[in-house]
Amino acid sequence: MIDSILPGFAALDLGATKIFAAAAATPVKTFGTFTGELRALCAWLTEHQVHGVAMEATGVYWIPVHDLLQAAGFKVTLFHGAHARNLPGRKSDVSDCQWHAMLHSHGLLRPCFIPEEPIRKLRSFHRLREDHLSMAAAHLLHMQRALDLMNVRLHHVLSQLHGVSGLRVIEAILAGQRDPAVLAALCAAQVLNKKKAEVLQNLEGDWQEHHLFALRQALEAYRFYQGADRGVRRADRGAAAHPQHGSGAAGAQAWAESQTGAAQRAGDRQPARRT
Repeated sequence: MIDSILPGFAALDLGATKIFAAAAATPVKTFGTFTGELRALCAWLTEHQVHGVAMEATGVYWIPVHDLLQAAGFKVTLFHGAHARNLPGRKSDVSDCQWHAMLHSHGLLRPCFIPEEPIRKLRSFHRLREDHLSMAAAHLLHMQRALDLMNVRLHHVLSQLHGVSGLRVIEAILAGQRDPAVLAALCAAQVLNKKKAEVLQNLEGDWQEHHLFALRQALEAYRFYQGADRGVRRADRGAAAHPQHGSGAAGAQAWAESQTGAAQRAGDRQPARRT
């Protein structure tokens, strides 16, 4: 029966506003989640001669705590909560952090794989890019809807509304141009060679002001997220360089492969992705 926390070990129960900490031979201590409180947590752990700290991979709450504790010199173990819940022998009067501290001190928690800092930076940039591209795609649909409401079926004759031809036509519409022939002339030659008559028919619309306003808003938002994506890509290229693996795409690929191998050796136990 596991009934005590061995000296030198502790565990944290993380929440949005509170952190509960358990260590050997001391009551559970509560801390806030502000940076000053996290420093107080480090001081408390040092005072109780803790060298190993365990915490559950809870949303994104664990990230700032993990980084600060690691920078302070503690050996931090991140684990999946389901693994601890499935272990038998827990007493009903023991809090989560005490139970986790007991398991951690006896070596019964399986650590998650956490990539090193360079790959974490790359992952952050890639996730940000996914968010920007998703939002840009949503505003592209808003442009299509505004055109549909004005009975301008441009996206039915152009393969990409956000291509060069589509954006030229939309800009001209928002600038006040209503002549289908003038709007059609803005399309690429290969489009006009194949379906000029169809393009002309689809550029006759019911130009209502509130739908034009929605079209303008959608175009501006689409361009904003396209610009934000370019900024992320520039930052991504800067973070892709690593001294042990070279720079640029090849360096990033080599680094990713080294991290993938490490993950496989660790049993591929990665913390759940943020929501």
